Order: sequence, then C-alpha cells, then structure tokens
Amino acid sequence: MKKSIKKLAYLTLVLAAIIGVALAIHLKDVMGDDKNKGNAQLARIDIRENFSQDDFEKIKSEFKRIDGVTHAYIDPESKRLIFSFNPKTHNSEKIFEEFQKGADCEAALYQASESLAASGCPMNQDGVVGKLTSLFD
Repeated sequence: MKKSIKKLAYLTLVLAAIIGVALAIHLKDVMGDDKNKGNAQLARIDIRENFSQDDFEKIKSEFKRIDGVTHAYIDPESKRLIFSFNPKTHNSEKIFEEFQKGADCEAALYQASESLAASGCPMNQDGVVGKLTSLFD
C-alpha cells in the first residue's frame, strides 16, 4: 500500500514537472521580444480615381513593397485600400507618404473621427464585448 502511494506521488510530481516545463517554454515563446508578434493595426486609404482591375492589382502589389506593410487588400468597387502594419515600428501616416511618392493617383488616408475612434472596434459592437464596453460610454 505504501509503495503504491509513493509511486503515485512520484508519478504525479514528474507529470507536474513536465507540465511546468512545457508551460515555461510556451510562455517564453509567446512573451518573446519579437516586435512583429501579435500586434497589427489596420488602416485605410480611399482612392479617388477610377481604375481598371489590372491597375488596382498593380497599385496593390506596389503598395505591398512599402516597408512596414504586412498585408494589403484593395476593393475596386469602393476604391478602398486596406492594409495592416505593426504600430510599434511604423505608422499609417508615414506609410501613406511612401505610397503618395510612388503613386500616380489621388488618394486620402482615412482618419476616423474622435467619437468613432472612442467607440472602439466597430466589429465588436453587436457582440458581448461591444455590449460590455457600451456600458462605459
């Protein structure tokens, strides 16, 4: 009886140590110093000229070459260019300035109004998070 209790206690301790080491490795990986991990900001550029689909694809591919742009999507119908970047290392104004240097089109960087920016993410308005945050408005 004593041997089985000691064996069970030993196995439990070994299992806890393995889980603890796995947790430590996971936390080290997640909480690392990498500036590009898990941090993205979206921004929008409104293009004010009409172009063909091929022209929009060319604009998109040129835009993706700008330093700091991680992803880009262009909607030809609404003439909006949506892009993501890391706000710790870049900002949307500088990326837009780089875009303006190489682009031959009239465009404007979308800036949200103060009231819209203060209301939080529009995607969360109908969900639980949106309902909770609306309590504090």
